[in-house]
Amino acid sequence: MTPHFLDLEYLGKVWIDDIYVWYDEPLLFRCRNRFNHLFVVNCIDSTPSTAEYLFLPISKERLLRAENDEIDAFTVFTEPEDDVLWYVEHDYQSKNSTISTMAHKDLTQDILPLPGHFLKDLKEKVIDDRKDEMVETARSERRDILDISFELLDRHEHELPAKALGNSIKELQNLIYSMAEPKKENTQFSKHTVDHFTYNVTDVYAASFGVRLKTNILADLSGENMSSEIVNDLFELFEIKADQEQMEVLLEHYGPNVSYRYKKTLTTFAGNKLGFKAYHATPSLTYKSTGMTISEIRQSIDVLNSKISINEEPRELIGKLVAIDIKSRNFEFIEMINREPVKIIRGNLDEKTSGETFTVPIDGVAHITKVTQTNGITHDETIEYILNHIEEIKQ
Repeated sequence: MTPHFLDLEYLGKVWIDDIYVWYDEPLLFRCRNRFNHLFVVNCIDSTPSTAEYLFLPISKERLLRAENDEIDAFTVFTEPEDDVLWYVEHDYQSKNSTISTMAHKDLTQDILPLPGHFLKDLKEKVIDDRKDEMVETARSERRDILDISFELLDRHEHELPAKALGNSIKELQNLIYSMAEPKKENTQFSKHTVDHFTYNVTDVYAASFGVRLKTNILADLSGENMSSEIVNDLFELFEIKADQEQMEVLLEHYGPNVSYRYKKTLTTFAGNKLGFKAYHATPSLTYKSTGMTISEIRQSIDVLNSKISINEEPRELIGKLVAIDIKSRNFEFIEMINREPVKIIRGNLDEKTSGETFTVPIDGVAHITKVTQTNGITHDETIEYILNHIEEIKQ
């Protein structure tokens, strides 16, 4: 079950869909319940023990007008579509909430957003504030900062399974290592790579489930850090999404090992049902942001899997058929050279061979087709052997 923001009488469980104003916690944001009823929510007051919210029911059409800055946030509340709003008080300790109706005529200006402020502008200010904070912290600490906000089921959830978080960060870190050392085929990266491209988890934040990572090594006095260029390319990969042409160009530069790691990272995100938003700031005052929904991640994986070439190579091999299973259509053959075993070949029977009867072991000439599938983007290669026929050699 996906974690929710609040569980309210009459409204049921509600989830946060988007945040317009943030200061340590969501102050003005959009919610929906399991029936896809939409609400614009204003935090009236918040203390360490309680929080008070004003829930405004809103239609998709009016919400779109508000998010396109045709109506300011104040007017959204003061000229509602329905005369009834919901007042919610939540107790953090007991996790209980009380809800009651509030008539439109009872609204006072002190519990509403200020007039003249639009949702789009407010949200952009949140983005600008994030950028300013990240860049200033990166400059003062001389460290690259990578913020990544994981969004379970593309929602603003504040809890994640520990395994999902751990595996996702591990694969992201291995992808960065691989981009720094693209010819390395396994995870035993060099000490130099680990020293200069490791990111440490330094904090978490509550935009969905946000994790702040910082480089282990300080930048030089000019603000240059070895990892900056790598993460810039990583963000470009994320931004490309499912554009096959651009993906091929960038991954061709790094080679098959990085392609494999990129696919594994995306597969880990998708397998844990995580979309994400990512932000990168450097000591040289550069800033980037990007993100992918679960759907975009899966589309990118599909592109990585799509460019398959198939090569079929018929072979005649001398040896011994030592095992065969007609039901599962599997076989095992030992290739011989000068009566010495050189290779064990396992594979599948073709349709014609599946209907034959065999008594093993059989010494003979095996007609085997080697089928090689190669992914033109990731360079992943799979090999399948198909037994077409065997000519028995009498000893």
